[in-house]
Amino acid sequence: MILVSLIKKIFLLIFLFFAASQISHSAQFLPSAFQVKFEQSYQSVTGATKKSEGLLDYQFPGKIRIKEFKNNTIYISNGKKTWYYTPPIIETEKGSVQVSSTKPVMSKLFDTLQRGLKTNEVFQVKNLTPDQTQLEFNQSASKEFNLTKVSIHWKGATIRTLEKVRSLDLNYLDGKKVTLSFTEIKKEMKYSQKHFEFNIPKNTQIIQN
Repeated sequence: MILVSLIKKIFLLIFLFFAASQISHSAQFLPSAFQVKFEQSYQSVTGATKKSEGLLDYQFPGKIRIKEFKNNTIYISNGKKTWYYTPPIIETEKGSVQVSSTKPVMSKLFDTLQRGLKTNEVFQVKNLTPDQTQLEFNQSASKEFNLTKVSIHWKGATIRTLEKVRSLDLNYLDGKKVTLSFTEIKKEMKYSQKHFEFNIPKNTQIIQN
């Protein structure tokens, strides 16, 4: 009887260990700050595939900075204010910056994923294949995030962490689909507060949204 009791305790400890490991992996899906170099592709209204490259910096909560290399546009949010800057094509012309209090879709998505890759009040998590996980947004969250679903494609990994992400498919309410392929990932970045603020250049048209 003592041996049976001991075996039961051992199995219980093993079960608790693996359960804790799963919770830990889920909770640690995203670090609190990271940088991703990406390639973006989407289909335009004419049917042509548009591609661009850029750099994305994120810090919890709500801070994000996205710069596209080709046209040098910058999208910054400090969680309270958002700037979208388009530089002038010709130096003698004016650039433009849109200023609003609207939180970007990507920062809201990353903030939600800080809780772990698990079903919550925003979306349901479904593992479709060993290398694809789908986030299906509920009706109210779809309107808030402007997304119906997000597909995460993995590098054939069983442990779900940021560095194992190959790409994200963002499916918007209007039917538009954007694919972000991660080409380089840096975790545990340290950013200053000014990194997520935008100093508006001179000769720039300011558009308040």
